[in-house]
Amino acid sequence: MNKKANEQYKSNERVILDVFTRLLEEKDLRKITVKEICENAHINRSTFYNHFEDVYGVLEKMWIIHEENMKYIFRQAHSSSKKENLRMILEYIQDNELFYRVSFHSPIFNRMSAGFEILFKQHEINSSSLKNRYQIEFIKQGMLSTIAYWLDMDCNLSVDDLLDVIDTFYSLK
Repeated sequence: MNKKANEQYKSNERVILDVFTRLLEEKDLRKITVKEICENAHINRSTFYNHFEDVYGVLEKMWIIHEENMKYIFRQAHSSSKKENLRMILEYIQDNELFYRVSFHSPIFNRMSAGFEILFKQHEINSSSLKNRYQIEFIKQGMLSTIAYWLDMDCNLSVDDLLDVIDTFYSLK
C-alpha cells in the first residue's frame, strides 16, 4: 500500500471510530447499523467492510485501542500497590465511561475479564491450587460486576469510594 493510500485507510478508520463513538452517545449498541455508520461517515459499505466485519468489530477495535492506552498508563506510572494500580484503571474507565458501559454489556466483556486476570497475576496472587483459582474468579467477577454497576449508575460514586467498597472484600494493601 502506498503512503497516500495508507493515510486514506487510517483516515477512514478514524472517521468510522469517531462516528461510532458519537452514535454510542445517542443510542444502544444493538441499534447501531453499518448503514448508519456509513451514512454518517460519508463512506460506502465496501470501505466499512475493508476495515471491519460488523459493528462489533468496531467495538473490538476500540477495545484494542483502550487496552493499549491502559498498558501505556501502567508503564508510565506503575506502582507496586494494588490500590494505586486499580485507581489508575478506575480513573481511566471513568474518563471513558461510555465506551466501558457499552463494553461491559457486549460480547467483548470476556476480554476485560482476562485483563483483570492479568492484574491479579501481576500481584502474584497464587492461582496454582484449584481452591485459589475459584477465589480469584470470585474476586474478579465481583470486581467486574461492581464496576459495571458503577458505570450503569453513571459513576455516581467517587473512585476513592469505589476503591473502599472493593477493599472491603479484597485487600488492596
